Amino acid sequence: MELITSAANRYVKLVRSLKERSWREKRVLYLIEGIHLLEEARQAWIPLEAVLYSPQILAAPRGEQLVAGLQEAGYRCLAVTELRLRQQ
Repeated sequence: MELITSAANRYVKLVRSLKERSWREKRVLYLIEGIHLLEEARQAWIPLEAVLYSPQILAAPRGEQLVAGLQEAGYRCLAVTELRLRQQ
């Protein structure tokens, strides 16, 4: 498990920037949140820049299976605390 510990991490900055419509359109990237949407993206082989997740998701079998499946499929999965994503 790769753990993001810095609010200055490039993926954390990317997530923050994508909260603004202009950045999403400029980069042609979007945010998806939640287990269900990630499961659908995986089943459809949607290309994902990165998957940022809370380590707490691993406590639930469904979350653990999802992260493991995404990693096996070659997606970059990074654990990050919610605090790091919510800081402004």
